[in-house]
Amino acid sequence: MKKRFVTGEENIFFMSPEANVSIVARIRGKIEKDILKLSIKKSAEKYPMIGAVITLEEDLKFLIKDDFTLPIQIINKTSDDQWMEIIKEESKKPFNFENGPLIRFIWLKDEDESDIIIFCQHMICDGKSLVNLIHSMLSFMGNNDLGYNIDNCEHYLSKDSQKLLRKNLSRNLLKRVMIRHINKKWKKSNINFNYDDFLIAHSIYNKKYSYTIISNEFSEEDTKNLILKSRLYGATVNSAIAVAYLAARKYILINYQNSIQGIGVNIRGFFDNSAKDAFGCFVSDITFSFEYDEKKDFWENVVIYHAISREKLRKNEDLTSYIAIENMDKALMNGLTFARHVHYNPQEFKKHKKFMKLINSIAGKIAKDGIDSYPGLLITNIGSAVFQNHFGNLILDKLFFAPSSIPLENAGMILGAVIMNSKLNITLNMTELNDGDGTVFKLMSKINGKAVEYLNFAMH
Repeated sequence: MKKRFVTGEENIFFMSPEANVSIVARIRGKIEKDILKLSIKKSAEKYPMIGAVITLEEDLKFLIKDDFTLPIQIINKTSDDQWMEIIKEESKKPFNFENGPLIRFIWLKDEDESDIIIFCQHMICDGKSLVNLIHSMLSFMGNNDLGYNIDNCEHYLSKDSQKLLRKNLSRNLLKRVMIRHINKKWKKSNINFNYDDFLIAHSIYNKKYSYTIISNEFSEEDTKNLILKSRLYGATVNSAIAVAYLAARKYILINYQNSIQGIGVNIRGFFDNSAKDAFGCFVSDITFSFEYDEKKDFWENVVIYHAISREKLRKNEDLTSYIAIENMDKALMNGLTFARHVHYNPQEFKKHKKFMKLINSIAGKIAKDGIDSYPGLLITNIGSAVFQNHFGNLILDKLFFAPSSIPLENAGMILGAVIMNSKLNITLNMTELNDGDGTVFKLMSKINGKAVEYLNFAMH
């Protein structure tokens, strides 16, 4: 058993009811229960962070256990869309941060074609980690005697990344001074939260909202065409997908105001080589302003969007963003999570005095600013899963990636993308009111349909 401190980026997702990430693997062939259980066990030995829980000591730490149980929920598969409903239901169940596990395995069982769903708290994983885990499980299912190296769960920024940070030291000095000031103000508020508070926030959130997914599958031919066209214009598939949804939203919602765009970024390249195929939370983001220009054609817009995002990455703003929160007080970051939820549902929290204290605290003010400046579109593209698709008698046919969503009117487009077997899959993830009339889903369905039209046009 070992311990390590929680990083600032991991801390963002602590006790956050909606901070979950899912992946679904569609597998052709007959899966044996005992072999599946063994593959999970061995993968957890290979990636110990899978069994991590949180210990609340003087500072927030991961407790990485040597021995833990990872149950598998087995459900008979009834349709190819069933996985979306299962993830929706899983999102309603709170994780136990201190006792774990922070990951769940669901097997939608069928004799010929099964879906393996992995539903995970974002603190311990990212999309790439879930792809790594699927590959590990299938590799063990194909070969029980396969050897493996154990991830040590501790990864450090490379020397080159540390040089970049020192180079940017003067630029970030003001930000660090501000964070120290904010930390002091928060400590004076003397507000602390625990797991019982998380259960209250989780219950209120799920009473009002439900997580919903729209999934889009593209053929191998269409995917290859989109890759080729993107390369022809010096852009990426990621940029083309984002711009298609921005164009569609502008077509459907003429007066939409939020021009802030966000891209989730895999930052493993900033770490030592051991992070390349590790299991953990190695993500940051970049944000920038961009509006789809209807006077220009689709690919002109893609080129502009791509150039802006590349410039942000060239300046290493994803690394700067990752490091900026490292010095923020962990309890304050927890306060930000709860303050955000109070802003979502102020009426529901009125009887909870501790939560209401957040409104006028420094956490409440920062959370409100964060809500107001949240990207109107946020895309996370895992990219291509570059490994074989045959594992013994099993064939990995498709992957579906579903990041979490948030209940903001002007920030409802959260996209997850992945390519497997040269076939692109995109999910549009959203949050819908439980007592509403389905307005968000209807609107997002229209935008999604129009975005697919733009992509189909762009592919040919």
